[in-house]
Amino acid sequence: MADLFFARGPAHACQDPELRKRVSVVLVGIAITTLTRSTKFASIVLEYIFADVLEDESASPAYGEALRALQAIRPLEAQKLARRFANQFWVSGLSEPVDTCN
Repeated sequence: MADLFFARGPAHACQDPELRKRVSVVLVGIAITTLTRSTKFASIVLEYIFADVLEDESASPAYGEALRALQAIRPLEAQKLARRFANQFWVSGLSEPVDTCN
C-alpha cells in the first residue's frame, strides 16, 4: 500500500519542489520519532528520497532555486534515517556493498 502511495499517489502528484521537500522532511520525522520500530516504513521513505526526481524545465529562477534546495535536503534526510536505523538496515540486508564503479 505504501509503495503505491509513493509511486503514483499524492507524493508524486505535485511538481512543486518546495512541497516535495516538506513531504520528505515530514516523512523522515515520522519515521525517526513515531514509527521507530518500522524498518519497512523507513526503507520506503529512504527509497522515496532517492527515487524522487524533478527536472529543471522551468525558466523561473525561483523554481530552480527551490529545486536546488530540494536536492540539498535529500542527503541530510537520508543521513537522519541512516543514523536512526543503521543496525536495522544492516541486518535487513541493505548492507551489501554497492559497486559504483561499474
